[in-house]
Amino acid sequence: VLVARIQAALRRKQVPDPQGAAPDSRAGPAGRTVLLVDEAWMRETLALGLRTAGFEVLEAADAPGALDILGRYRPAAILLDLRLPGMDGVRFAEELRRRGLRPGIPIIVLSAAEGARQQAALIGAEACLAKPFRLTELLAVVARVTTAGSR
Repeated sequence: VLVARIQAALRRKQVPDPQGAAPDSRAGPAGRTVLLVDEAWMRETLALGLRTAGFEVLEAADAPGALDILGRYRPAAILLDLRLPGMDGVRFAEELRRRGLRPGIPIIVLSAAEGARQQAALIGAEACLAKPFRLTELLAVVARVTTAGSR
């Protein structure tokens, strides 16, 4: 059902124009690469919408997997759930800082956790979306953050 909603929204052109974002030399085609770190069903759903909107999506199920990807790629942004197995989003952001990847890679927090906005502010996230959110909201935030990072 959610996939059908995403496809319907895209057909109605309720998403930002993927060609409208400025290029970003940090990763992927025209800097449109994002790293999505969340549970499987959410990753699959969001990745479909992001790819349809023109983004390249790297996916990780947990913080160690994301750190492994970050050892090989430099995405234009990280879409991060705060509740990750093994290492929560705050500890993940601390590890990024320790590795010299923050503030260089913007973080967008995606969370249903209580106090998510405060935790997002604590880690210096560029944006925070409370779950549930609309795909159009996510795409607008991702486009804004990746475009701002390319300037």
